[in-house]
Amino acid sequence: MLTFTSRKGNSYVYVNQIGIIFPLLNNFKSIFQMLNNELIESNDYISKWEPLLIMGYEQKYSTPTPEKIEEMILGRDLQQLILEVTEACNLRCKYCIYTDDYKTRRNFSEKKMSWSTAKKAIDYYITLFNKSFRKNPNSSPVFSFYGGEPLLNFKLIEKSVNYIKKQRILAEPKFNITTNGTLLDRTICNFLIKNNFLVAISLDGSKEEQDRNRVDIMGQGTFDRIKANIDTYNMLLSINTLKDSLYCLPVCDFKTDMIKVDEFFNNSQIPDVARISFVSTYPDSKYHRHFSKEDKDNFHENLENAFDMFLGSLNAKAKNIGPYLEKWFLNSFEDVLIRPGMLHTLDSMFPATGSCIPGKKIFVTIDGSFHACEKLPLTYPLGDVENGIEWIKVHEMIERYQEMVIKKCLEKKCPVTRLCNTCYVHFMEYDHFHMKESVCKSKIDLIKKNLSKAVSISEETPSLLDRDLKYYQQLSQYIGGE
Repeated sequence: MLTFTSRKGNSYVYVNQIGIIFPLLNNFKSIFQMLNNELIESNDYISKWEPLLIMGYEQKYSTPTPEKIEEMILGRDLQQLILEVTEACNLRCKYCIYTDDYKTRRNFSEKKMSWSTAKKAIDYYITLFNKSFRKNPNSSPVFSFYGGEPLLNFKLIEKSVNYIKKQRILAEPKFNITTNGTLLDRTICNFLIKNNFLVAISLDGSKEEQDRNRVDIMGQGTFDRIKANIDTYNMLLSINTLKDSLYCLPVCDFKTDMIKVDEFFNNSQIPDVARISFVSTYPDSKYHRHFSKEDKDNFHENLENAFDMFLGSLNAKAKNIGPYLEKWFLNSFEDVLIRPGMLHTLDSMFPATGSCIPGKKIFVTIDGSFHACEKLPLTYPLGDVENGIEWIKVHEMIERYQEMVIKKCLEKKCPVTRLCNTCYVHFMEYDHFHMKESVCKSKIDLIKKNLSKAVSISEETPSLLDRDLKYYQQLSQYIGGE
C-alpha cells in the first residue's frame, strides 16, 4: 500500500492488490497509520489481512508452452514488423543508445540491410499476419522502418513498400518511419505522403534545446535543417489535402527546461507531440553521469512549476500551456488511473512489470536476425529470416525473465505491480536478466509522484477521468477486451 497527498492536501492510499485508490478521511488517518505500521512490522498480521485485500487476485505466474505462446501471438497480439534498414546515421546525438554510454549496444557502422533479407522478413510477416487476421479482423499489418537513420537506405524502403503493396494481404498495410528529419527532401516527402506513411521525427524543441544534444557528425546543430524540412513536408501535405501524418518524438534530460520547450511546441506550425521520452535509464547506461546534483534539482523544480501551470490551466478560460506539457502530465494521469492493469485482473504470465509477450512485434536487424524489441541489446535473438520465430526461444526468454524478475517482485510484495511499466529492457544485461534494487526503488518513487499528480488533476477536473475511461472502454471493445 502507498499513501500520498494531492496538491490540495487531501490524503489517499493506493491498494495494489485490488488496484484501487481510496481517499483517507481525517478520522481514518490515525487508524490507517496504525494498521500500516503493523502490516510492515508483523508477518502474522499480513497473513491475516492479505486474503481480504487480494479478493481473487493470486500472486502467481505461469509459463505457457511454446505452442501456446504462438497461439496467443497469432490470436491477439501480432503488432508490427520493424526493419532495421541500416546501422548508419548522419547524426551523433549525445544521448543516443549507440554511443559509448551504453556498453551492451552496437556502435554505428555503414552496414545496410540487403533486399534479400528485407524480402524474406516481409514474406514471413505477411504469412503470420494473414493467419492472425482470421482471428483479428479489425487488425492491420504494420511495416516500420528503423535505423540508424533509415532514410540513408531509402532505396530499400522504396523497394519494400512497392513490393508489399503488390502482395496478397488480408488488410490494407500501414507504414511507419522514425527519422531524424535531416534527409526529408521533396522526393522522399512525396513518396512518404503518397504511401500514407506515419512519420515520427526526432525534434526535441527549440533551436537551443535541439542543438544542445542532436548534432551531426561534425558536432553542428540540426534544428535549422529539420525545421526547413518540416515546413516542406507540411506544405506538400496541404497541396495533397491530406490530414496530418507528421509527429514529433522529443527527448528530454535533466538540462531540459520543460516550460520553454512547451512554449516552442505551442506553435501551430510545429507537428503534434506523439510521445515524450526521458533519456533512458537502462542498466547499461552511463549517460546520467553527465549531470550534476544541481542539474537534477533544477529540473525537478522546473517540473513542479510546470505542473502548477498545468493545473491552473485546466479550468482556465485562456489556456496557457501547450501540447508538450499536456502530453507529459496527462500521460502520467492515464498511466496510473487508466492503465489496463489497474482496471483488469493481472496477467497470469506477467503479474508484475509492464512486459509484453516477445514476438508481438518482430524487430529484424540488418543481418536478418529476429528480436523482441528495437530497444533491447541484440544478445537474445528469437529467430531469423531463414527459420522464422523459434517459439521455444520465446518460451525460454519468458521463463528466465519470470525467474529473475517476476518472482522477486512478488516475493518482495512490490506495492505497484499493477502500475509498473518496467520491462525486459530495464533488467537485461547482455544475455541475462538482473534485477536491480535501484531500478525498482526509483520506479516506486516515480509512481508515487504520478499518483499524487493524477489525483490532483482529478480533483481539479473530474470530467477528465470520465472522458478517459470512456475512451479506454471503447478501445478495449475495439481490440477485443472485456
